[in-house]
Amino acid sequence: MKTTFKARILISFITVIAVLGSSMGVLGFYIIRRDILEKTRAEVRQGLASARMEYGSKIAKIRNTIDLVSPGDDLGLIAKKGRLDYLYYVPASERDMATSEIVLKAFQGQRLGGTRVMGPEEIKAIGPDFYENIRMEVKPTPKAAPSDRKDLDSALAIEYAMPVKGELWGEDGVLYGGR
Repeated sequence: MKTTFKARILISFITVIAVLGSSMGVLGFYIIRRDILEKTRAEVRQGLASARMEYGSKIAKIRNTIDLVSPGDDLGLIAKKGRLDYLYYVPASERDMATSEIVLKAFQGQRLGGTRVMGPEEIKAIGPDFYENIRMEVKPTPKAAPSDRKDLDSALAIEYAMPVKGELWGEDGVLYGGR
């Protein structure tokens, strides 16, 4: 079967269009994958690194304030000057009353900082005004899942704790504070 000149030109054009179209598709896929996705991943990595650095600096500021505490100091005044929401000393004899995982680790002789959830009782112990500032009313929204909760009364705290020796403090214990 003989093909006409018009048919050969049409087949040639379709072949050229298919080859160019597929190569542009591959190139487009590569550009999207390389440029857009890689740039997005790099921005996310940079954002996470910045957040880690900021988080680390907040823990370091709390550690620096706690490092300045000496036996007999007014912990409330130091907390206020160090911009901490709370600063406490827990003697080893009251270890069982500690609710913070960070404080319990510090009783094992480890200095450490981190984030933890503070319950409403612990927040109320800091002060009733503090509790009222933290508490948030839950407002129903059209797309929210049904809930019986009327308010949120727990909070995330950035905390640092360090063990202290009895020869200075009268009894071994833990000094801890946070925001």
